[in-house]
This record gives sequence, C-alpha cells and structure tokens, in this order.
Amino acid sequence: MQQEMPHRRRRLLPFAVFGGMILGIVLLDAVLPLSGLWFSDVLLSRAGTWPLLPTQALFPTWSIIPLQPVPTNPTIPPAPLAWLEIVLFLAVLTTLFLLYLYALVTLPAVISRRYVILSTAAFGLLYALIPVVTSPDLFSYLIYARMGVIYHLNPLTTLPTQIHYDAAYPYLYWIDQPSAYGPTWAAITCFLQWLALPLAGSNN
Repeated sequence: MQQEMPHRRRRLLPFAVFGGMILGIVLLDAVLPLSGLWFSDVLLSRAGTWPLLPTQALFPTWSIIPLQPVPTNPTIPPAPLAWLEIVLFLAVLTTLFLLYLYALVTLPAVISRRYVILSTAAFGLLYALIPVVTSPDLFSYLIYARMGVIYHLNPLTTLPTQIHYDAAYPYLYWIDQPSAYGPTWAAITCFLQWLALPLAGSNN
C-alpha cells in the first residue's frame, strides 16, 4: 500500500498541475479586464459579452475596462490608483509563475511529449480568449501589416495617419509613428495578414 501511493501521486501529478494552470489562467482572465489596471480591449467583446464571464462571475460589482472603439489618439491614462486590483493581478501572475517552476521541477520524469503538446495547445487557446491586451501596440502591428498587404505601402516609412480610413485605425494609440521593428518583423506580420485576407472576405 505504501508503494502504491507514490505511484498514484506520480500519475495524478500531471493532471493536478494542468488543472492548477487552467485555474490560474481563468483567474488571470477575470482580473485583467478590471478597469483599474488600464489595459486595452482586444475586440473580442464584439462577439458578445461571453469573454467577460469570468470577470462578471468573480467581480460582479467591479468596474471593467471601456470596450472598443476608443477615441483616436486617446489621452495617456493616469497612474493606476486601484491598488487592490494591482495586488490581485500580481498575485495571479506570481501563482502562475510558481506553478510553472513547480512543473519544470516535477513533471519531466512523469509526462510524455503528447502531454506537452496538448497542454500547450489548451493553455494557448485559453490565453487567446482573454478579452484584453496589456499593450495597445497589438493594433499597431495590425495596421503596419495592413499597410503592406492591403495598401501596398512601406510600413517602415509610412505613418498610420495616411490610412486613417482603415477599419483598424480607430483602435491605434501610436498614430504618428512608422513601424520601428525592422524588415524581418514587417515581413512576418505582412505574411500573416496575407494569410488572413480570405477569412475576412469583403471586410478585409
């Protein structure tokens, strides 16, 4: 009996770590939209309010971020004053980091490559469903790619203001700066935009 317990724990450990990571990601999903953190809506709200369900379930009376679209060239937000929200955010990040370290130490001897692939895919999907981004720069990457693919402009020398009529333009923060990431990054993002064109149909 004493020999069976360690074996049982070894079998259950990967599932326990996986469940802990899932719980941590859901908690992160719930905390990130809180308005005191001043993060940006990533437009999932256009598909409905379901991306905000974790926040609404755990923090039903708390204020959440304003949903897009935001005014073009918005003012810089003030320093966050909602210390409780900051503490929650740091606590969730710390928990995820500690779980990751624990997994690095304990799991290599008891998991397969299949576990690594499937768990990575599951975590990636959950992260992709988080309704906010921690930086509005995401929309800059998008607009630079659209410059190259849709408008045939050089994103390294063209200002976003030259395509102010584009559907992505209202969500930009940096409207008077060309891409600062170099030709390799421009080529990668333009290629991804080119791949995405058939999915967008007439709306690009």
